[in-house]
Amino acid sequence: MKHHLLSSLVLPLALISILSCQIANVIGAGPTTVLPTEPPVVARATNIPPTVAVAPPTQAIVVPQPTQVVVPTQLAAMPIQPTVPPAPPAQASATPPPGCSNPNTTITSLIDNGIVSGFIEIKGTATDPNMEYWKIEYRPEASTVYDQLNKSNKGITDDVLARLSTKTVANGVYFIRLVIVKKDGNFPTPCEFRVTVQN
Repeated sequence: MKHHLLSSLVLPLALISILSCQIANVIGAGPTTVLPTEPPVVARATNIPPTVAVAPPTQAIVVPQPTQVVVPTQLAAMPIQPTVPPAPPAQASATPPPGCSNPNTTITSLIDNGIVSGFIEIKGTATDPNMEYWKIEYRPEASTVYDQLNKSNKGITDDVLARLSTKTVANGVYFIRLVIVKKDGNFPTPCEFRVTVQN
């Protein structure tokens, strides 16, 4: 019985002894240093930027815009004039025009509807027993006002009545006339020729 009691005490004492040794080791060893452990390697997703597909450059499509035309207001307000075709040129005639049939009041060096250029002498006759004076005048076709070339109170028979340089006037149609003014202020129908100046 004693033996049994002793064996039952020995085992717990042995355990206590072992435990106390281990406790003494732990206490005697001082503070325990805990070493960091390596974190476990965990497979992580990497942050790789996504692949961007770049399309090749394309040409821009240019759509032409309509051209805007600016019309000045002055031109826009101007009325459109119809085009009138020019009158056909008159035919030259050796027959003296009306008013030139009187041999005392006539121009002999011009042809009615003729062409003149350069330096011309206007010849003719200007005589009348009741004459105060005579004059040679001309005007452009577009005007009604005559300019005087020469004037005299002396009669002339088949001689130069006036001279004209066509360079002093513009090209175009003119009327040249001889007018005899009588002492009473009246005058017969002038002797008038239509000519074209062509410089």
